[in-house]
Amino acid sequence: MNNTNTILSVDAPTRDECIRIITEKHGSNYVLDHWKQTVIRRGIFRKATMGVSQYYHLVNSAMQYSPMQNYGSTPSNSAYQIPNSMTVHAQNEFLDTIDATNSKTIKTLTDQLQQVQDNLEKKFGTMLENYSSHTKHANVTKIENILYDNDFTKTYIEKIVERINKEFSVEALEDYNSLRLTVLDWIAADIKIAEPRPMRPPKVVVIVGPTGVGKTTTLVKLAAKVALKARRESSIPPKIKMLTIDVTRVAAMEQLKHWAEIINSTVDKAERPGDLELLYKSYCDISDYIFIDTSGYSPNDYENIAKMRMNLEVKNMVSDTYLAVVAGINSKNLETILRNYETFNFQSVIVTKCDESSTYGNLISVLAEKNKAISYITNGQDVPATIEKASKIFFLRKLQGFGVDDLYLNERYGSEEE
Repeated sequence: MNNTNTILSVDAPTRDECIRIITEKHGSNYVLDHWKQTVIRRGIFRKATMGVSQYYHLVNSAMQYSPMQNYGSTPSNSAYQIPNSMTVHAQNEFLDTIDATNSKTIKTLTDQLQQVQDNLEKKFGTMLENYSSHTKHANVTKIENILYDNDFTKTYIEKIVERINKEFSVEALEDYNSLRLTVLDWIAADIKIAEPRPMRPPKVVVIVGPTGVGKTTTLVKLAAKVALKARRESSIPPKIKMLTIDVTRVAAMEQLKHWAEIINSTVDKAERPGDLELLYKSYCDISDYIFIDTSGYSPNDYENIAKMRMNLEVKNMVSDTYLAVVAGINSKNLETILRNYETFNFQSVIVTKCDESSTYGNLISVLAEKNKAISYITNGQDVPATIEKASKIFFLRKLQGFGVDDLYLNERYGSEEE
């Protein structure tokens, strides 16, 4: 190469900008020798942002630059060679074509790399989210185990854990004492206690429920409790009438007659459809209380349950209807009973045989989900001492693992019970 030709360089963001600068300075008296792209980092990938163009300034414009030249690599490895016969203009066009092809390739690769980066970030974010959701604080796991030990349902436990995660920061979770007492408060709030319903005489009490839950015994306990309370508070005994539509158990009638004599009452039996309405009309004007015992059927005996429901549809009779369920019932059976006895429009639930159960999580879970209140609980067979109004403290005392004593419960929930 003629040493009268000087190799120079110019910097610009693009190759076109380099050529513009060279052309303004030298006109057409130049030959591009080398175009080099520099890069900067963006995340974990590279993107071309600056160019350096080396060129020969042709001092004698008549001279042709003929040696083999390269584009972006050493002469020995060059994939693109400029023929000796090319004019300066042809050389520039040739290099422009090469540069355009490389620019498209670089853009395609850059787009592909960006797509890979986006996919990796998305997958990593999902993995991180899944890892976080499955990583529980030790104190949350401890609360979960306590709830499982108390037979709370899986759905209820998940609701409690979700609420913990929303309302407790990681730092707050370190205070286990505060956490367990807060969860105890949430459980207490879910236990709904029925309010007394003021009713004009006669007050009609109906107890429904599946077979074996102790409906007749519970009805007797309520009637005896009313009689004893009136005896303590007034010299005038209440006028109590007992009726039964139970046609399945002979022993139920005998039990009712026995206790009716003790509380100075009588029992009548409605054996056919329409009998109950006639009996109610006979006694509604001369009674303060009318207690109605019902038959017990399987929760899935839809036909007989429907017939009993129709028998209880008495014109002008407004009843205080209770659903009786045993304390140790599992959640699935309780859900079935609540659903199939919903047609009776029961106002609240009586939990029977509490002396036979040690855990109440299933009961609390399902009743909370169905928004049902509890009115009474029964413990054993003694009449009437083993029936009492339901209270939150009763169920909270039965919870195991929370480490709270009666003093705390009385101070925290005593005002509510009063």
